[in-house]
Amino acid sequence: MAEHPKALDDFVAELNALYILAGCTLPYLRRHSQDVLIESTTSEILAGHRARVPKLPWVAAFVTACRAAVGEAGLDPDDLGMGTVQDWAVRRAEAERACGEVTPPRRTPTGMYTADPKTSAEGAPKFLRRYGTTGLRLFHAAASGAAVGEAAYQLAALLLCYGRDTEGNAYLRRAGEAGHRDAVDLCSHLAGSRAVRGVAHRIARAYQEDGDLDAALVFFEAAASRGGNAEACFRIGLIHAERGAAREAVTWFRRAARLGHGEAFRRYAAFAGKASATMCAARVSRA
Repeated sequence: MAEHPKALDDFVAELNALYILAGCTLPYLRRHSQDVLIESTTSEILAGHRARVPKLPWVAAFVTACRAAVGEAGLDPDDLGMGTVQDWAVRRAEAERACGEVTPPRRTPTGMYTADPKTSAEGAPKFLRRYGTTGLRLFHAAASGAAVGEAAYQLAALLLCYGRDTEGNAYLRRAGEAGHRDAVDLCSHLAGSRAVRGVAHRIARAYQEDGDLDAALVFFEAAASRGGNAEACFRIGLIHAERGAAREAVTWFRRAARLGHGEAFRRYAAFAGKASATMCAARVSRA
C-alpha cells in the first residue's frame, strides 16, 4: 500500500482531535448532518483508510456537527478553539495543495454548463425559461463583475431547492471562490433540505423589502418547493392578493393553511366567504 502524504495524515489527525473534543458518536454525526456523515465513510476517513483529502461538503458537515455537539453540552466551541467551518475549509485546501491533489485547470461538474458560464450559449435561455428575468439577470451577474459571489450564491439556492444538485453545487463553489462567506456553510446541507429552503426564503424576503416582487416570487416559490414552506406559501399568496390575482392568492393561502399557517387559513376562509356570498347574490339575481 502506498504511503500517505504527511499533509493528509496531519489533516486526518486534526479531524480526530476535533472528534475527540466533541465527545459525540458516529450515529450522532450522521443524524445531525442529515445522513451526509454516513458511519462507514466517517469511520474510514478518521481511521486514515482513504487515500485523498475528504471532500469539502463532508468536512463542512463534520465540523458543523462537532461544534453542535459541544454546544449541546453547554460549552462554547470557539472557546475550545474548535475553529469555524471557514477555518477548516482553509485547512482542507492547504492539505489538498500539499498533497498535490489540485489539478489545474479546475473542471466543473457535468450538468448545466460544460463550458465556462461566461461563454455558455445554452445557459441564458435555460435560466430565462426556468426563473424568468430574475434568473437571466443572476446568470449574467454570476459570470463576471462585482456581484459574482452573491449572484452565484442566489443561483445555487434556487437550483438546490429544485434538486438540481450538479448545477447548484457548481454555482455554490463559484460563490465560495468569489469570497461569499455563507457559501461554505451551505455546502454542509443536503440539496432540497430545510436549510437550503431557508436560504431561499431569506433572499425572497430581502427582495420583497426592496420592492422587487417579481424576484421575491421566484425565491418564495423555490422555498415552497419539495414539501413546502408555510410562510413562503403565505407570502406568495399576499403578493398575488396585492396584485389583484384572487385565484392565485387563494391557491397559495390554501397551501399555506394545509401546512399549518394560521393567518393563511383566515385569509383563505375570508376569500372563500366572499366567493360564497358572490355566488348567492348571483343566484338571487337570477331568481
